[in-house]
Amino acid sequence: SHAVNALDHALRADPQGLAFLEQTASLYVLDAASIPGHPTTYGWWNFLNDALNEVERYESEGDASNLEGHVRLLATITRRVARRPPSSDRRLVKICFANASMTHMNLMANAQLSQSLVGSNDELRERNMGRIAAIVFDWSFHRTNSVAGLSTSAFSDPVVMEQFCGVLACNAVSSGPTAVRHLVSDWIVPGVESQQLPPQAVVAIILHISVEARGKGCPAGTKNVISSLFPSVCKSVIGPILLESLREGDEGGISGGENINHRIAAISLRSLESWCRANEIGAVKLQKTFNSTNINILVSIADALYSNSEAVIDSVSELIDTLLQLDEREANISQGLSIAQSLMSDVMSDTGANPLDIARQITGENDKARPRILSEFVSAVGLQRFRFSERQSKGDVSVCRCLARTAAVVLTHSTDLMKQGTLEGSPDGLLELLLKAVAHPSLYVCGIAVEALTNLTSTSAELSTKLLPLLQGKAIIPFHLINNDDGGLEEYINFRERVLTDGLSGCYAGCNSFFLQSCSSAIEEFCRASLSPHVPFQLEAALFCMVAVAKTAVKTSDKRDLCAQLERMISALAKSPSTVTSHPLAMMKACRFVNQYASVLPLCETKATFESASELAINSFNQDLSSFGSLKSIGDSSPLSEAANALEQLLCSSPLLFSSPAALSALENAWKAPYEGKHINVEERETLCSGLCAVLISFPQDRWAALVDNLAP
Repeated sequence: SHAVNALDHALRADPQGLAFLEQTASLYVLDAASIPGHPTTYGWWNFLNDALNEVERYESEGDASNLEGHVRLLATITRRVARRPPSSDRRLVKICFANASMTHMNLMANAQLSQSLVGSNDELRERNMGRIAAIVFDWSFHRTNSVAGLSTSAFSDPVVMEQFCGVLACNAVSSGPTAVRHLVSDWIVPGVESQQLPPQAVVAIILHISVEARGKGCPAGTKNVISSLFPSVCKSVIGPILLESLREGDEGGISGGENINHRIAAISLRSLESWCRANEIGAVKLQKTFNSTNINILVSIADALYSNSEAVIDSVSELIDTLLQLDEREANISQGLSIAQSLMSDVMSDTGANPLDIARQITGENDKARPRILSEFVSAVGLQRFRFSERQSKGDVSVCRCLARTAAVVLTHSTDLMKQGTLEGSPDGLLELLLKAVAHPSLYVCGIAVEALTNLTSTSAELSTKLLPLLQGKAIIPFHLINNDDGGLEEYINFRERVLTDGLSGCYAGCNSFFLQSCSSAIEEFCRASLSPHVPFQLEAALFCMVAVAKTAVKTSDKRDLCAQLERMISALAKSPSTVTSHPLAMMKACRFVNQYASVLPLCETKATFESASELAINSFNQDLSSFGSLKSIGDSSPLSEAANALEQLLCSSPLLFSSPAALSALENAWKAPYEGKHINVEERETLCSGLCAVLISFPQDRWAALVDNLAP
């Protein structure tokens, strides 16, 4: 049992066990002592043969209950070794023989021994591949115990099975294009047509062939073989297996993708995606490939969205994304050819066809088919909005995430058609699904939808007005995250800063007047509301929405609407009970709000707006925050740092407005706060000092000394 023992030591992270496996997989050693006169080599293929024998013996004795990890490790290393071409194996054997000859000089007298050892190793490699093929094509290893739901053999483990399929694929690709064609055309395709091979093994091998063929180190000519095999692989292998597995997958109502048909469907979709990527085949060309069959591949892809398996929906989302990306690349090429044709039309001969016209004609056909296919995807994914609600009500976050991702992919690729008005049919169903995803409690589901909708909201006032209330609700920090030590609050803050900010900016670009009025109404409502633990968080969220769009809002040429709404907001904050605005979160966001809009406040018609904003910032230095614990600072910000930044901006933007004795007195009190027991960092004092200097130099020079003396503690 030396092979299983070696694997066991490696699984236990024993350095010697790991080193043994690494050396065995990387080189060959010569055994000239076991059988005198008949030296042999020992490498990975010998170890693999011994390991398979031992596992089979253990299983025949009924003692293989804990061997799944061992066989997984064995399959993983074997796949890596199988990437080594047979020619490299031969070279390693010859190196081993040459090194051994330096100590066993008599070996050099036998010129045929080296070739014999090389031939024996090649034969052993092929024999091992035959054993692995027998395992992966054995139907009994693709069934599970119907009572316990457990694998009946270590070889039945899905991870092991897929790795062994990868071994066969790697061996074929590393052996050269002829071996790939032989495996696919002489074994896979006939076996599927005669239904003699397990579909899970077939699609897994097909998947890994395309994955390995896309590698930079594959032999010359491999990509040409993959291209020539693409039609037969799609029509005879992937298409039929995908259709059957989708039909059988959800029978019995099993959810979560635990049955074998779900796995087959997921691998089939991954295989199709990989072969399309390897051959740069988009949805248009893929549909043409299946035209000669009775399989409508686009309908099958749409049917996969109805699966209960997360793996299936995730795979179909990846497939749709790849297909639409490749179609978009074709569209860009077509556009380039069109421009080139128009530029060269005067210098090209009018007689006879030229290569540019032929290429433009081919890509022009894709241009006509692409909008139709995109429209089909928009319609098919839009129908999933009803299922999204159903799965959400059952708490199935994974399926909701996959559906949101698929909808986001389709929307991203069809945005240009929507903006141009050339999309066939209505995108309302797709947009409704994404709006439901925005309202989903999961940040991941919501984030996917927000990022997708952001690109469209800037050109659609209707969509912006629908999305804005949802984003405003998401801006409210959940009450249960406060004082939560598992990182939930930090994660939510990052979500707001990175995802919601972009979504709010898109909404502002699409409906700026509605955006400002909505935020003004929200701030007024929360400032008037009866005090409750949730009100400060709601007020902070409304202010966050205004802060998120500040950089864009302050740059608008016509600021009349902005000034009018700022007057409403500042007035509401000034009249609100101190218990609301003195909450650390509300205080921080109010000061940052004042900071961001400080340059616009002097433009407001009501001069009291600027004064109220200044009082809000100055009064922040006088608040007692000792009872709020960890809320006194969120991330790298704190109420006093935000107040110092806000006051600096106000002082620097309009220093003359602080020349009155009352204003100077308030500034002096803020400056002296640290000497009265207030904890203000040096950085915040430096910020405040910068603003005070702007005010001081606005006075005549002869008053500077007296003003500075007044600031002394």
